[in-house]
Amino acid sequence: VELLDPSKEGVVQLRVRAERARARRIETDGELQPQWEDQYELEGVQAEVVAGIPLAPLTFEPATARIDLGDPKARKVSSEAPFQSHSAELTLEGRGFEWNLDADRLVIQHGGHVVFLRSGATPASFTAGGDGPLEVRREGGPEGPVLLEAWQGVVLEPGAARPGGLAAQHVVLRARRGASEDEPLATGQLVAGGNGDWTSGEVRVL
Repeated sequence: VELLDPSKEGVVQLRVRAERARARRIETDGELQPQWEDQYELEGVQAEVVAGIPLAPLTFEPATARIDLGDPKARKVSSEAPFQSHSAELTLEGRGFEWNLDADRLVIQHGGHVVFLRSGATPASFTAGGDGPLEVRREGGPEGPVLLEAWQGVVLEPGAARPGGLAAQHVVLRARRGASEDEPLATGQLVAGGNGDWTSGEVRVL
């Protein structure tokens, strides 16, 4: 299955391969030509976000997934299975996701964990606690900051030279890559709500 970028003619936005695919037939009276719902159940999935989405290129391989094309302005790819996803700058993992391609929004439903990959530096990580959701999106196009938001307990480990981390009930993080691959990830804005606990190698703030 290939989904095209609606804003650019002929540009593939998402390419999905599956070992098995099923579509439900629409029951109609008097129709000789069979009709099918705009939803597809997939097994053994290999998907690649190619273009047109701020987090592209990005690959992920859930055991099962669903493509929903019922609303052409809100095309969705979702899964209830555990998954891992990879790009050149970050990895995502969790259980269950919903990706709204046209809203540039990915929600990891359970146990979301994001790692920012940085050449020559300790990776930074952002983890949703408990069974809470984690949302990932990018603002302002491919060069804009990555925004992560999570609820029900969040742990942020910035991966800086000094060890430390933040634990809070609700965290919103805007992060931008440094000027070079060797620069640490630059945090543009960090907002924490609820009870917070910030620790470093030298101090702890509650």
